[in-house]
Amino acid sequence: MLQAPSWSTRWRSEMLDAKSLLKFSQAWEKLSRNALEDNVYYTPSYVAALLDTCEKNTDVEFATVWMNDILVALLPVAPPKTYPPYFFRIGKAWETKYTFSCMPLLHGEYSREGADRLATLLESVHKGEWLFPLMNAEGKTCALFKSVLESKGVPWVSVNVFDRASLVPGSTFEDHMSRCVPAKRRKELARTRRRLSEAGELRHEICRTEEELSRSVAAFMRIEADGWKGKKGTALNCTEATREFAYRVFRNNEDTQCRADMLTLNGAPIAVSLVLLSGSTGFTVKCTYNEEFRSYSPGLLLEESVVRGFLNEGWAARLDAATAGEHVIDSLWPSRVQVADLAFSFAKHIPDARLRAFERSNQARINAKTFAKRALARVERWTS
Repeated sequence: MLQAPSWSTRWRSEMLDAKSLLKFSQAWEKLSRNALEDNVYYTPSYVAALLDTCEKNTDVEFATVWMNDILVALLPVAPPKTYPPYFFRIGKAWETKYTFSCMPLLHGEYSREGADRLATLLESVHKGEWLFPLMNAEGKTCALFKSVLESKGVPWVSVNVFDRASLVPGSTFEDHMSRCVPAKRRKELARTRRRLSEAGELRHEICRTEEELSRSVAAFMRIEADGWKGKKGTALNCTEATREFAYRVFRNNEDTQCRADMLTLNGAPIAVSLVLLSGSTGFTVKCTYNEEFRSYSPGLLLEESVVRGFLNEGWAARLDAATAGEHVIDSLWPSRVQVADLAFSFAKHIPDARLRAFERSNQARINAKTFAKRALARVERWTS
């Protein structure tokens, strides 16, 4: 039952730097465990790993709300700045190339008060526009924060809307495949699995211990570095900082657990999936496969095995994909969650007009990026 704070309750809202906040790591861990919605990307271990490695020089502060010694709301924020092509400064929830949700952590028992005081704190930091990227647009946290904004008369809009794959239990693997996956795709997977098995012993390995996880992360980085990401210089194994980040994150920490699934052929890994569990949710943060076996679809074959284990064993209440739109796993994960950037304005003058200008500028930026990608794809086809 939700308990109302007593007369002795003392609330405080404050901005903290990373060093100060990490002194309260236990309170942060408790908030992660009791959050209204799970968000592994804002857990203490994930944030600390980023700040100690590939985001070492990042200027980030943490908006926090406390009820006595209980941390009830937390949001990492970047300094307000002007983002081209916008003509005004925007405050933004902290986002990195390894952050796939910028949803605030709100304590489940005190979520309304936490969200309300968090909004007030953000307004005191920057009385203008704010952006929360990659929110679960239909989730409890986003709905509650929108309600708080509306109660304060603060306008908001959702931009960059897309669907992300999600998977929930409720049926056996066999029922799931027959109901959700077309017969043609099922036959293709069975055929490629059979062909691959003819080349040697094909096994699905589940890794949970520290030794197993270390071995699977090393295999992941080798495979990813040998593929197109390695050629582009974006694989985790390309720099010492990202290598250290991977070993720090993909392990069992105080606030997160890791599960690695590997598809091996004659004992050698040919596909690896790394899942982080926060609360009751599994986040499929990273996956890769050996491109020499591309014609056998090893990534999808491994994903099929992951889905089988998830549905038959129930090791998480939900799986959340780290995708930015359509993805090959969509054919195996039938559920969808709507993801969007939440933009709102604390401006005292014409906030609605400012948000409309933001929407137009944002759409123009998206159109320009889409045009550039299509043009680059055409050039690559002509020169290949």
